[in-house]
Amino acid sequence: PAQFGRGVMVDVSNKLLGTFADCLEQTLAADQPAPAAAVAESPPEAQRPTPEAIDLLETAGAPVLKRVLPAVAAVAVLVLLWRLLRRIIR
Repeated sequence: PAQFGRGVMVDVSNKLLGTFADCLEQTLAADQPAPAAAVAESPPEAQRPTPEAIDLLETAGAPVLKRVLPAVAAVAVLVLLWRLLRRIIR
C-alpha cells in the first residue's frame, strides 16, 4: 500500500484498524463470564468466528484506478497515433 500513496494507506489502515477493533471487542466479550447453560451448549471454539480476509482491491481499488487511468489512457492514445502514422507513411 505504501507504493500507492497516502490516500490508499489511509483507507487500508482504517480497514485494518476497524478489523482489529471488531476482533478485540469480540475477544473481550467472549472473556466475560457467561451463564452456565450457554457454556454447556457450545464449546468456546464455536463462539469465535473465523476472521474475514481484507480485500485490498475493494479498499484501495478506487484510488489506485484514479492514478493508473490517466497513464493507461495516454498509452492508448500513443498506440492509436503510432498506428495512424504507420498507415499514413505506407
